[in-house]
Amino acid sequence: MIKIKEAVKSFLKKRSKKAVALVTVLMVIALLLVLLIPLLSLSSDTLYRSTADVERSSIIPLAEAGINEVLLNMKGNIDWGTNGNEKILMRFGDQRVSIGGIDEKELPKDDASKSKLSYRQEGFFYITFDPKDPAFTGKKYYSVNYLNRDKTPPATVSWRGKDVSPGTASIVVTAVLGSTVKHIEVLITKAPSGDNMVSGSRGKIEISSNSFVLESLNGTPSVHSNYADTGDAIAIETNSDAQFKINDSGKISAKGSIKINNSSKTNDPFEVGVEKTIPDLELTTLTNKIDFDYTKPIPSGIYVCVGNTLYYNADETADPAQASTWPKSYTSGQTIVDGLTFKYEQNAGKLIGTRNLVVDYKESHEEGKRGNLIIHNATWYMGDDQSWFYFKDKWWGFCDDYLIKPAMAKKSSGSGHSGSGGYGWGSSSSSSSSSSSSSSSSSSSSSSSSSSSSSSSSGGSTSGGGYDNPNPPGAIVSGYTLYLPGNGERIYSDPDAPYLYGNLVIRNGNKVDALGGQGNFYSRGTINLEGGSVSGGGTSKNVALFADGDVNINAKGKSIFKGLVYTYGDFNSVTAENSDFIIQGSIIVAGKDPNSDPNGAVYDKGTLNINKGKGSKGNVNIKFDDSILDILTYNQGGSKYGFVFLSWHEF
Repeated sequence: MIKIKEAVKSFLKKRSKKAVALVTVLMVIALLLVLLIPLLSLSSDTLYRSTADVERSSIIPLAEAGINEVLLNMKGNIDWGTNGNEKILMRFGDQRVSIGGIDEKELPKDDASKSKLSYRQEGFFYITFDPKDPAFTGKKYYSVNYLNRDKTPPATVSWRGKDVSPGTASIVVTAVLGSTVKHIEVLITKAPSGDNMVSGSRGKIEISSNSFVLESLNGTPSVHSNYADTGDAIAIETNSDAQFKINDSGKISAKGSIKINNSSKTNDPFEVGVEKTIPDLELTTLTNKIDFDYTKPIPSGIYVCVGNTLYYNADETADPAQASTWPKSYTSGQTIVDGLTFKYEQNAGKLIGTRNLVVDYKESHEEGKRGNLIIHNATWYMGDDQSWFYFKDKWWGFCDDYLIKPAMAKKSSGSGHSGSGGYGWGSSSSSSSSSSSSSSSSSSSSSSSSSSSSSSSSGGSTSGGGYDNPNPPGAIVSGYTLYLPGNGERIYSDPDAPYLYGNLVIRNGNKVDALGGQGNFYSRGTINLEGGSVSGGGTSKNVALFADGDVNINAKGKSIFKGLVYTYGDFNSVTAENSDFIIQGSIIVAGKDPNSDPNGAVYDKGTLNINKGKGSKGNVNIKFDDSILDILTYNQGGSKYGFVFLSWHEF
């Protein structure tokens, strides 16, 4: 009996030890599982993220390939995409397309829509110009080509519901790689190159002068007219044949006839029967990239300098002769608004702008908010009388030919860049302005392979105290910008009627210049300048005059511009006898197309007149400088068109 009890105890003891061991093993297994599950999850997540990263890094060049193929087609035919049935498709491997909102059964089957490109792994991209494309199961990401102002595409509104401006194209690509979907939308405009017009007009050119000289600082100078209706396209009258000179392998060309000193010219360096592309420069592509402080606009109205006092009246019809009775006035050195100061020096009034300035404009058009700036007896001076250059990560300036401190552009925590193409991008030099440009927008000139035509140099603040680029985003030339907004309204029954809003008018006497310094003058209306001499830019400075309406210049003495004059209206200039009209840069008279003007404006051919009807005793010198047209041109290896990327958006 005792032995049985001992045997039972021994059995139970051994069983207890095995149970403990089993429990211990189970606990260890459970612990290992607890540790293993997160490890497996982490490995799976890492693998997923790695795959996603690879897909994201690969999908961008895949999408770019689709955009480049569209650009190649447009280079060959600028109207490609305007019929609404143009599509480009590339699919490789077993790539699923449904995750991109694409119905595979509705994709085009024709060879013309199939991309000639190949891809080394699975992938897919699709671009369509059909606003009703059935291939999209949800949102239709379609493209719009409105590069040709004379051919309206099937849709002038983008997939976003926003108008596509004439002269531009919105290209949208849908790309899929693995399980990653990417859309890229780019906005482009065409940039002519090769033998396209560098100076001239869509309409007639009439010049009456003592002498005429066409020459160049660089590149090949030309004056061209696309006019081919009644009368001569180009008529230049000088005192004698000997006073008419074309240097530096220049050329005078026209679609119609050319007459020099009452003799028709057709042989080299004259060429008739040719038409050239007028470079497009939309004001919206400039102003929407500039940092304007709209909370501190210049009150619109009339400003009159009498003695050492500047008087202001919001009523634009007020009589300047009664200015001394107006209630609002400024003394020398007084600030009108932040960045705009009135000074009286050397017996003349001067309005000095030291930031990007916008004239107050509201759709209600009440006094002081009509976008018009009318100035009497005062010079508008842009900048702080310095010439800028970039050296050792800083902008430096000259004043009266003496090297001074780093240029007085305000410091910024961001970085600014300036491409050689004339568009700046990055931080503004105005500390009071808030950035409005998208980080995904750019303004670089590009070829069909999306390579930039210009290099960039850093101009942002550094630990060494660098200063921002004084060339603000959207500027044509270095310096600040004065912008006069408006809505394009005018009396359309009268082709000579001025715009109602967004006009710049400077009326000065025989001894007061109209403009000074460097910078950009952008007007939604007309620009009218009158003074003792009417000039812009200087020895090392440039100025840009851009107007949706006409540009009219009336100089008692010389007219000298170093930079770009661009108008969608007419250009008219009158100088006194024996005085000079000099353009060092380029003058482009693009004319007005009713398709791009609200309410169907009267068609304006865009004429270029210098001393028309004066009998002519001045001297006209057009000295072409191709650097001022970097913003408009890009060498495309002899092709007719290049393209400028206005924006790039990924989503």
